[in-house]
Amino acid sequence: MGKLKTALLSIGMSMVVGVSVFAQVQEATEMRTNWSLKYPVVTVEGNPAAQAAINSDLMERVDHVRADFQSGQYYTAGGWYEVNYEDDSLLSITMALYGYPHGANGNHVWNYAVVYDKNTGNRIPLEHFVRVTIDDLNSLALFSLYSDSGERVKAQSRVDRVPAMYFLEGDGVICVQFRAYELAAGVYGSTYVRIDREHADYFNRKNQ
Repeated sequence: MGKLKTALLSIGMSMVVGVSVFAQVQEATEMRTNWSLKYPVVTVEGNPAAQAAINSDLMERVDHVRADFQSGQYYTAGGWYEVNYEDDSLLSITMALYGYPHGANGNHVWNYAVVYDKNTGNRIPLEHFVRVTIDDLNSLALFSLYSDSGERVKAQSRVDRVPAMYFLEGDGVICVQFRAYELAAGVYGSTYVRIDREHADYFNRKNQ
């Protein structure tokens, strides 16, 4: 399996299986007082089971924030999303959800970055693409840490965990997502460590 993963990375972000599956991502919008939400609705051609699994997983995040908003936990709440990458079998989406209590300051945005197998609707774990350690992420964070707007930033804290959240950029690039304030100032939002194809290949060989 390790050789297979390395081979996949060596040719770019390749397919999970050799079947072309077409997906369409449409935007749904909910607007009312103190609530502003744009979220993805995914259609997977010819695969209603995968389609249902992906949309259910995405809506679970939205429903959690909506319930907290409706209960009065937040003064204002909502979110937006970005399709980071898609190919024949992979769909990488980041949902940015926020909830501000009354009078709150600072950054209250949470980025949920997930990668789906369009053939099954299942999430694909980070280790499918790269086996990375805390030390690996700390070494990369010195020169490859970015803000949620794509600006390179200086790490102010050390990495102390390997997150489950990540997104893909294509060409073998994997971006490991961290919470706001976790590695840098809150003004930078959720940060990510960018792992290029060459480092991913190295980590997969080193961390077998």
